[in-house]
Amino acid sequence: MIDAHVDVISYFFAYLEVMDLLNRIESPVERLYTLLQKTDDKVSLAKVAYYYGRFQRRIKNWEAGETHTQIALELASETKQIRVILLCHNSLGLHAIENKEFDDALTHFAAAREIINEHELYGYRYGNLINTANVYFELEQYDKAQEAVQQVLSYVPDIETEPESVQIMVGHVYALLRDIASRTDDRQKYKYYQQIGMRLARQLDNNKLLDLFSDNHPDPRTTR
Repeated sequence: MIDAHVDVISYFFAYLEVMDLLNRIESPVERLYTLLQKTDDKVSLAKVAYYYGRFQRRIKNWEAGETHTQIALELASETKQIRVILLCHNSLGLHAIENKEFDDALTHFAAAREIINEHELYGYRYGNLINTANVYFELEQYDKAQEAVQQVLSYVPDIETEPESVQIMVGHVYALLRDIASRTDDRQKYKYYQQIGMRLARQLDNNKLLDLFSDNHPDPRTTR
């Protein structure tokens, strides 16, 4: 039986994600998941169920992804795995966005945020707030969306000193603020966030950010 006290599961899947292999190895992941289901190791099973659900979401098998993530949440709650519970709420929130169940998405992100604050898992607050802002954007509640992303920026007072991953995240925040400005017809802010976003994308030489701020990026008002 896999030793539940040795967290090899998380390291294994973290490696797969870093190497961009998570969406290419369905059979080994599924075999590991099936093997653990035959044991009483609920700690490891919760983690694998979460990552298997995440794998299904990445290949856009949304229904299966949601099912296995819900299983992971139940197991993680039973075994009191705080980080896995947090990750499950975040993932279920993304599923709810895909299903256009925006109230459910906000509920899951709020539950995750409560865990972040209670257990001081502050590394997760950036994504949580951006996800929350995206939901408010879809609901056309632009003041709440802007409040959420401005809170993200308050955590990054000096972007130059932050690691590249955080700087890329800030680039996505600028894009969302630009889109909010577009939806609210604030051309001055639209141009401001477009310019600083493009400047950051060029500094980082990040192709995805460059595309996000390119001249041919569609105005959100034309794609609603």
